[in-house]
Parts: sequence; structure tokens; C-alpha cells
Amino acid sequence: PKFPQYGAQFYQTLPYIVELRSKSKPEEQVGELETCFNALYGILMLRLQGKEISEGTQKAVAQISYFIGMLAAYYKKDEEKPLFEDDVE
Repeated sequence: PKFPQYGAQFYQTLPYIVELRSKSKPEEQVGELETCFNALYGILMLRLQGKEISEGTQKAVAQISYFIGMLAAYYKKDEEKPLFEDDVE
């Protein structure tokens, strides 16, 4: 694989994504990244409201945050120097 760290982090984050999706209605389910962003937004709203966040949720959000941060770093690198130049014909 070209980005082994991405793959590893994705598969570490995937159980949390699946769990979050299982809590939503089938017609409201979205893609993996949107699920991650929805989770981060939800945590932000809970914190702003001063509500308690369980340890399990904090652990999930920490993993999701790390994954999204890594993805953002890859995006920045790709903007500076395309990471997929050899894939484009």
C-alpha cells in the first residue's frame, strides 16, 4: 500500500464509525468521513452545552480526531506536491 499509516488508522477508526452508524436511522446514514465530522460536531455541541461525555465516547472521538488530523496532513502535502502524480496519466 502507498499509505500504510492511513490504512492502519482507518481500520482502527472503523469500529467507531460502524458503531456511530448503527445508532442512526438507515435513511440518515452517510459516508465514513461525514460520520466522523458529525461525531466531532456532536462532541463540540455537548461540550458547549456543558454535558458529560462518557469515557468510551471520549476514546472514540480521540481516535476519530487523530484520523481526521492525519487525513488533513495528507491533504496539505498533496496540495503542496501532488501525492498521486505517478497515478495520473
